[in-house]
Amino acid sequence: MTPRFRPFRTALALTGALAALVPPAAADATTMPALTLEDLTVRATDIVQGTVAEMTPRWSNGFLMTDVTVEVTTCIKGACLADSVQVQVFGGTADGYVVEAAGSAHYTAGEQVLLFLEPVGGTGQVRLRTAGMALGKFHVALAGDLPVVERSLEGLELLGPAREVAVAENRLALDELERRIASVLAP
Repeated sequence: MTPRFRPFRTALALTGALAALVPPAAADATTMPALTLEDLTVRATDIVQGTVAEMTPRWSNGFLMTDVTVEVTTCIKGACLADSVQVQVFGGTADGYVVEAAGSAHYTAGEQVLLFLEPVGGTGQVRLRTAGMALGKFHVALAGDLPVVERSLEGLELLGPAREVAVAENRLALDELERRIASVLAP
């Protein structure tokens, strides 16, 4: 073997050794610190409840993005100056491409949602995104006559001491979630 191939083989061996240390589940997941409902309430500039009205894919600097329009029925936190908000999501389906990010919030037209939103910088305008990726998006449904909120953390690997708390908050009665938000927002 000539010396010029040694760095490549060494790098290849190190890459293989490091890959063996990463658990298979983490390889397909986005890793982030766990955020509790209280953390999300403080972090979010806007918290709204509403219905997903429209999803519009677009290309932005070579990336596929989707603008999700949510018709707001309840403004819990924020200015809520309009009847709807636009949420920017990485990925989508356009021009024969399907792009998804592990751990991001997924939306469906007509879906009832409760969202924790935060600003994301743009060129001359501020857009909103779901705070904490999938952590900040709850699907609103009925369990019998009881309104509940639930979220999917598929593709999201949570780290830190709040991990168990955040996972336990994946399904709650809607009034419990609203009570907890109100207790953080109370002066």
